[in-house]
Amino acid sequence: MSLSLFILSDSSGSRRGLSRAEVYLQACRRIGAVPVSAFVRAVSDTTVNLNHYGVGPRGARALAVALKVTVVTKLELEDNRLKAEGTRYLMKMLQSNTTIESLNISHNQLGLEGASFCTSPLFQDDRLIRELDLSSNRFSSGADGLLGQMLGD
Repeated sequence: MSLSLFILSDSSGSRRGLSRAEVYLQACRRIGAVPVSAFVRAVSDTTVNLNHYGVGPRGARALAVALKVTVVTKLELEDNRLKAEGTRYLMKMLQSNTTIESLNISHNQLGLEGASFCTSPLFQDDRLIRELDLSSNRFSSGADGLLGQMLGD
């Protein structure tokens, strides 16, 4: 989805930016995801807690679109069945959104593929993830090597 998604023209031809909720709802419609009302209600909050909402991979994609250009410092997504696909969308979003300092994606069935997506964007020079919860994600023995590299062994 392109950045043009974030601009609307009204009947007078003037343009305005969409709110985080509008971007999210529009992304949900385009992707075919069911919107999470708690995210819409938390439109200006810097902490977003969506633990146990059943977001899933499609919902993670819609969240990633909305979070690309918004200020959120804490993102809680525990137990949402994100799997590797949803994690991939979130990690791609983290390449643009450098305000998130705390990320909880525990209990999301990430597996080895999901672990591989987690390794690249979280600890780059311009990132400052202070808290990261990846617990209970059914990581295999191959994941510990990937995650060890992420942490600098």
